[in-house]
Amino acid sequence: MPEGGLRDETDKLAFTTHNFVLRGALPALPRKDGEVRWKSGASLTLPLMAAGKAYERVARGGNDGPHLTVTGAKPGEMTLTTSRGPATVPAWLFRR
Repeated sequence: MPEGGLRDETDKLAFTTHNFVLRGALPALPRKDGEVRWKSGASLTLPLMAAGKAYERVARGGNDGPHLTVTGAKPGEMTLTTSRGPATVPAWLFRR
């Protein structure tokens, strides 16, 4: 989550309950594969997931409670903790 990404308790509730509403077009895959990179210098090439599929994986709430509106997405990166240490991975950066 980017710093300041959730403005208040309502946003936090919508995020934790996976309650999102799509109000924009999601882009096509920029390329077929992406690279996972570890601090050690090791890397791994894996297929990328389409933005629509990634949205479906996170937007599971679908209730009448508070929601976050997604207006688009762009390709980016994020760091994850893995059993091999921190890794930089391709990620869709959804915007509201």
